[in-house]
Amino acid sequence: MSYVETYQLSVIYDRRDMADSDDVSKETMKKFMPILQDYYPETLKSFYVLGANLLYRALWKIATIFVSKRTEQKIHLLEEVDKLEYFITKDNLDEAYGGSLKI
Repeated sequence: MSYVETYQLSVIYDRRDMADSDDVSKETMKKFMPILQDYYPETLKSFYVLGANLLYRALWKIATIFVSKRTEQKIHLLEEVDKLEYFITKDNLDEAYGGSLKI
């Protein structure tokens, strides 16, 4: 019997200091998410959105109608960087986000 090692990834989408009309990041996300969903469906462990303002949260609430509960549980909308510590250990978190990892 052969053993296949699988990996999962966590994505941090940092929206801090972005305007709601930031077209570049919106277009990037529109292209990135279908690739992840269609070709690597079990690869995404979690997706963190930093700087999720009220409008973003409202839009996400509407979007949850169209996604599975399993997918919904992988998405975390965070207002502040320090909330990442609840999900990711400092050893695995980049210095830019309060961790000790140097990337």
